[in-house]
Amino acid sequence: MADKSGRTKAREYAFQMMYRYSMTGEAPTQIPLTFWQPLGIIETDVKEFAESLFRGAASKAADSDAMIVKFLKNGWTFDRMGEIEKNIMRVAMFELLDGKSPYFAILDDFVTLTKKFGDETAAGLVNGILDNVRKTYSLSAGENE
Repeated sequence: MADKSGRTKAREYAFQMMYRYSMTGEAPTQIPLTFWQPLGIIETDVKEFAESLFRGAASKAADSDAMIVKFLKNGWTFDRMGEIEKNIMRVAMFELLDGKSPYFAILDDFVTLTKKFGDETAAGLVNGILDNVRKTYSLSAGENE
């Protein structure tokens, strides 16, 4: 996928599918079948990237949740976190650990999504946890973007 705005939009769609998955319990294979229709025409590469992020994040949700708990600080608990933040971090962690995109682009997009759908306090929490994951796992700048 060549342009950054396409990747940014795909990350937002992946988060929205992940949120729907966590709230409805629908099978991850079913969500993309109905997700796109109300959105109209979406570029194929944006759809494919979003679906690959969503499928990966859904398959690794338990691992991501354990990692989130490991990095929580300052009185935060997993139960105190909102579903928006949990699902943003599930998708972001999958993409970070996949190592195909530069971590700074991933952090920037997912912190921005947290501000858009959540609040400033949560954006700081998301940024802190994702940055700690990046440092702990010595993630490189990535291949794309």
